[in-house]
Amino acid sequence: MVDSEQFNGWQQLHDSYLNGYPYRNSTGFIQPKRIRVQLLKPELALALAWWSVSLPSSKQTMWITPP
Repeated sequence: MVDSEQFNGWQQLHDSYLNGYPYRNSTGFIQPKRIRVQLLKPELALALAWWSVSLPSSKQTMWITPP
């Protein structure tokens, strides 16, 4: 969930990210740092991901972690 948005699958997250940055040079670089998958039922799993984002306009790296 990002700013109260929920994504089902990588493609939805990717598309939302690109739509949030209409100018290619303002788009940051996202890198997964840790992914944890927990099997809840044989047909259901929960995935948590920790990400870092580097923006071209800043020398700082932001970390995105699950709540």
